[in-house]
Amino acid sequence: MHLVLSDELSLHQEVIYAPTPNAAIALLATGTVTQISFVGDWLDRHDPDMAVVHFLDQAVRTAAIPMVTWAILGEHHATQGILLELVKYCQQRGAERPLALEVQDHAIRCGLNTEQTFEQFNFTPDNAAAFGYATLASLSQSPERNPLLIMGPSGSGKSHLLNAIGLGRLRYEPVAQILRIPASAFLSPQTLDRRLVTMDLLLIDDLQDLAGHNVAQDVMRTVGETLRIRGRQIVLSSHSAANELPNMNSRMLDYLAKGAAVTCHVNSGSALGQLSCFAIESRKRYLKQQAQATDVPLVDDVAAFFAAQPTLSIRDLPNVLRSLQAHAIFHQRPANIALAKEVLRVWFARVSPEKD
Repeated sequence: MHLVLSDELSLHQEVIYAPTPNAAIALLATGTVTQISFVGDWLDRHDPDMAVVHFLDQAVRTAAIPMVTWAILGEHHATQGILLELVKYCQQRGAERPLALEVQDHAIRCGLNTEQTFEQFNFTPDNAAAFGYATLASLSQSPERNPLLIMGPSGSGKSHLLNAIGLGRLRYEPVAQILRIPASAFLSPQTLDRRLVTMDLLLIDDLQDLAGHNVAQDVMRTVGETLRIRGRQIVLSSHSAANELPNMNSRMLDYLAKGAAVTCHVNSGSALGQLSCFAIESRKRYLKQQAQATDVPLVDDVAAFFAAQPTLSIRDLPNVLRSLQAHAIFHQRPANIALAKEVLRVWFARVSPEKD
């Protein structure tokens, strides 16, 4: 994410404008910022001393942002100095390095999908809050967002974020004890691993599966409360808000209310034929990332063609890409627009219900 310190506003792809020092701190604390710039006269319109105080006080509390150490040591007393150092830090940080092989093995044992990273997430303005909260959960535990409930319909990316949180933690703590399990595992409490309450991070998918099962809800709540007391993070996903799920007991609702809830939306403008330009560019970028990760050749016009298809969900895109590669190899043809259109016709014929 590109953070611009300015009084302006923008919906430009991956550009977030922060009009105040407090807003900048909140965005920096998410850990998603990889580039920083600021309009020249921004500093003149804000109190430098106030900005420095807030950086020192709030940044340390919300996330371990490296630049605060320099300020504490007295190397940078001016706001501009801190911001310039932040620019250097973020430029050097750049894209996250892939997990080491041994950490990948550990991630798999934790129940994580190593391909569902923050970098691979289909980031849109509608999902900025969910992305930010998820990033925070991967960095540290906070009572205000523990438990963290990520809500959203099927295909919105909530399970992807759940995985990304686990992988994000492993970047900082390669030996962290993490477990991702379906909520349905609590339906058979006698089979649960006793080590659940010793986890550093517990990720639970599909909370709605516990609706109507009071014993399972109580077991899950007890595990969650224990982890919370120990200062460990728990993150859950659900199709709906907790109070909208049928047959959730009051004890479970009270427990969830102690933390935070954030919604993961399907692409904005996702009505048929109305994908926004932002959504198309985001889907195109996601396709290119998938192609690079799997060594599938993909030219720009084909990526743009697939990305602009409103009837293809974000889950469909990697499968269509693999289908394109298979057709290109089998028929010994270039993976161009002509073949992409043929692949799409076959795809829609296969997934569409037959009509009488």
